[in-house]
Amino acid sequence: MTHKEYCKEYYLKNREIRLAKCKERYKNKKEGIDLYYKKYREDNKKIVIDTNRKCYLKNKEVVIKKAIEYVKQNQDKHKKYYLIRLKAKQESNDKTVIKKNILKMLDSQNGLCKTCGCDISEKYSIDHIVSLSKGGAHSISNIQLLCVTCNRRKGKKSQEEFLKYI
Repeated sequence: MTHKEYCKEYYLKNREIRLAKCKERYKNKKEGIDLYYKKYREDNKKIVIDTNRKCYLKNKEVVIKKAIEYVKQNQDKHKKYYLIRLKAKQESNDKTVIKKNILKMLDSQNGLCKTCGCDISEKYSIDHIVSLSKGGAHSISNIQLLCVTCNRRKGKKSQEEFLKYI
């Protein structure tokens, strides 16, 4: 038996034991690992955002498919969310959220995302600073322009919570 064959056989025999030991080591070091990755994300925000954006663009069909599946599996939750947003928009008497004012805002932001600073002159996402689900108004004073990635990551967090998160 060659050394290569012996190693392969040994690995196959002891695979479960080795995996269990790896899981145990991970559990014991989980806090340290989490802190390491959190610090890395803080120190390399631009790289992380760019990597996530590239991954999304590379796997766009898969991401969209998973989003559609999520909506189908959580129809009640999604419907409730949609109705809250619709109600907030209808109750708002502020008619300033129009394309002309959005374009002025884009110009005042120099075509850059408020959070990560990437170029959004071609594609931007309208974000409610205080989310509609938390009682925010659908008005120009409660809107900012973000890149799609940042807006998705922000979700319904407040601006302060999101800035702490990233």
